Amino acid sequence: MTICSVISLGFSERVSAIPGDAYEPDDTYDLATEILSGSPQNHNINESGTDVDWVFFVLYQESSIVLETSGSSGDTLLYLYNTSGVPTTYITYNDDSGPGLFSRISRTNLPPDTYYAKVQEYGMNSEISSYDITLTILHDDIYEPDDTYTQASEIFSGLNQTHNINDGGADVDWVFFTLSLTSNVTIATSGQSGDTQMYLYNSTGVPSSYIAYNDDGGVGAFSRIFRSDLPPDTYYVRVREYGSNSEIPSYNISLIV
Repeated sequence: MTICSVISLGFSERVSAIPGDAYEPDDTYDLATEILSGSPQNHNINESGTDVDWVFFVLYQESSIVLETSGSSGDTLLYLYNTSGVPTTYITYNDDSGPGLFSRISRTNLPPDTYYAKVQEYGMNSEISSYDITLTILHDDIYEPDDTYTQASEIFSGLNQTHNINDGGADVDWVFFTLSLTSNVTIATSGQSGDTQMYLYNSTGVPSSYIAYNDDGGVGAFSRIFRSDLPPDTYYVRVREYGSNSEIPSYNISLIV
């Protein structure tokens, strides 16, 4: 009777364990699953927390990346390797920079290479029933370099430009436009996600004394500036991320004169 009870208990424990996710086996870097920018993958940590998951991605040009884990509950560690260091020497590591106890790695100016990421539970002693891992790759937009007003791209009324904010959020973008007549002007940023601040300068005040500023006057947390009766001049606009600490993969800037 006692032996039967023990066998029954052991069977019950095995049945209740979390099954492997759809990407298993991925317990070593040579079994890593490729992850693509903007396409999250859903994984879990099973085997009583001793499971590890590997993913890899390829950069074909110098890029900034954000790699993040998230979920309803769990505590992850995240390690990033390049081809010369995997699997013993990581180039960066993170514990709790993501939401809650999840991990997040942000790196700028990574050279072209194949990169590997290892995810494990913090103490390797607790299962995580479900978590997402997301990769965002940010290349310089086509208007770079535009980090100073002397490098500003010209923007025309009615024609949008698509930019991004990279370098971990430290990037800034400049545009300029020229008025030949006194005009009413609206300039705005927009996008799926992001929080911008916008500064408007005339030719005598740039880059130290702006004539208008806006934070959240646009859609969501994007910015919008309206000025009436602007005299003829060349005007400069500086766009930055609100805290200069979070990248914006893509945003639009529009001008209406």
